[in-house]
Formats: sequence, C-alpha cells, structure tokens
Amino acid sequence: MPMPPVTDVALAMDFIERNCEDKFVSQDDVHFVQFLSETIMKRKDGHYEMPLPFKDNSQPILPNNERLAIIQLQHLRKRLKAYKQCHEHYTAFMEETIRKGDAETAPSLSEGEAV
Repeated sequence: MPMPPVTDVALAMDFIERNCEDKFVSQDDVHFVQFLSETIMKRKDGHYEMPLPFKDNSQPILPNNERLAIIQLQHLRKRLKAYKQCHEHYTAFMEETIRKGDAETAPSLSEGEAV
C-alpha cells in the first residue's frame, strides 16, 4: 500500500476529531464546578439562582454605570419613537418576556444606594 504524501498527512491532522476524554480540565475549571455545586440553589418559584462567579470569591467593586444606562435608554426611546413597527415589536417582546417570568421589575433603590 503506497504512503500518502507528507503534506496530505499534515493537512489531515488539522481535521482529526478528538474524543471528549482527550480534553484536560484546568484547576480553574475544577474550582468553578465546585463553586457551582456549593452555591447554586433552586428557589421556591422553580428558578435556579447562583452568585456571579468572580475570581477568588471576592466581589469586585464595579463602576456605577447609571449615566451610561440612561444614555442608552434615551437612544432606545428615540429609536422607538422614530420607528413605529420597531416599537410594536419591542413592546410585544418585552410583554411576553415579563409574562413568561423571564424578566421582572427591578426593586427601587434610593439615590446613591448600591445593589
């Protein structure tokens, strides 16, 4: 049986499928899975809840993005006012999302209060 050219063998190696067993798990992956198993909870309403997986289990101090969120809201309002069909689709989508329980109204915060 003749041998295939070396270039054919080299190119074919790029497409060799590997089994899942060939994948290695990093220590970060192990810690993350352990974190999930210890912190994920099922709420009374049937939804699952877990904290955000910050590195080193320390919650970073995130910047206040209220100003940016307000600017994005103003741009959205302008777009929805300009395009009636876009407004109708957006409204229907949001109403359906809330109806299904996939979104809910955020609790009110007093000014300067952090979440």
